[in-house]
Amino acid sequence: MALEVARSLKEILDDPDVVELMDRSKDAQGAISRATQMLGKDLAGRNPGMFPDGRTDLPLLPVLLDAARREAVLGIKEYELQRPVTRRSDQRVIFHEYRHGPAMNVTSHEKTPSFSIGIMDMETIQRTPDGEIIGYPKNYMVVGDEGELLPSVDNIIWDPETLRYFRDKGLMQNGTVRFAYPVDMQLAMSIYGKPYFVRKIAGRRAKEEAAFHTATKNRIMDMNIVLPEWTEEETKKPDIKKEKPAKRKVTVLQASLEISPFQKEYVYRGEDINGRIVFETPYLPYGIEDLQAVLRHAIRMESRLRYKKGTTLRAAARAVELAFKQYGGVNGPFVPGEERYPAWPVPRWEKELYSPDPGVMNPRNYWNRLKISEHVALFCRLTPVSVDVRNK
Repeated sequence: MALEVARSLKEILDDPDVVELMDRSKDAQGAISRATQMLGKDLAGRNPGMFPDGRTDLPLLPVLLDAARREAVLGIKEYELQRPVTRRSDQRVIFHEYRHGPAMNVTSHEKTPSFSIGIMDMETIQRTPDGEIIGYPKNYMVVGDEGELLPSVDNIIWDPETLRYFRDKGLMQNGTVRFAYPVDMQLAMSIYGKPYFVRKIAGRRAKEEAAFHTATKNRIMDMNIVLPEWTEEETKKPDIKKEKPAKRKVTVLQASLEISPFQKEYVYRGEDINGRIVFETPYLPYGIEDLQAVLRHAIRMESRLRYKKGTTLRAAARAVELAFKQYGGVNGPFVPGEERYPAWPVPRWEKELYSPDPGVMNPRNYWNRLKISEHVALFCRLTPVSVDVRNK
């Protein structure tokens, strides 16, 4: 028999931000930005302690998120690469053994609950048509594919404000801080909360809209249309060489949110060189200047949605899913049929055959289903996945 569901969940599709996210014709950047801000307590609202072995019960993820919010300058020494190396002909590294730069965001892998801190790496030189510039965005993994803390955490050189926080809370021992957990144990129950559902919806919108802008960009550039502000050098692609990867199989918690389909269609927006929207139209325009304006907007939005907002939303959702995998069962780890439940009313998990790709009916597997309403359900399961790692 269906149980009562918290009103905030049952009526989630009526939430103004969700209404905006599900309407493709609307500019949903405000709703996406608000979803990225729903990331839980900051450091100021915490009172961490210490375990007898000298580790702190303060999770790593909120510390990284705080550093990224402030764009704090972090250093990483003797970093051991986890993924296959990508080498670009238009880049060179000054010093491999030490990287530093302002924190930009926290990212997570598409398949696994690994987490990386993204920094503007000031040890990388980028060659451009205007000469060489210092700095290039790079991700440094600190939580592994199974949610384990990596040794690279101990090699982070924290900024003065973070160090002051550690000292004020009595977390420093022998000049360093040792973490015990990547994420909050209490975060496990957030899988039943409205903010998690909103972030999943916002993440889906960001991914889908980024794909629309990528297709638009490619379609226009296939017409040999380039931006007037580009130099000839900027139209040339650098040589990119990727290492051959090794494969690693890990067990992860997959979570798929089923909701009503997004409505309407995306519109084409034109943007001037100063970033102002100058027109929008339901159809791709014909004139060269109008096509250039649409191309300019598509390039900016593709980058913003895929590499900034999208990765942050995915990391926030992955943190909840990792916590639920580790602490979502009555005896600790999540076990289907032995789930923990929150204090607020939610339905019980049920087992159901399901495929997250509606176009693929077979093979289907049994997933756990949390039915919120006729139009909203969360499916999750433990499953092995294969990921690329570096050959060592």
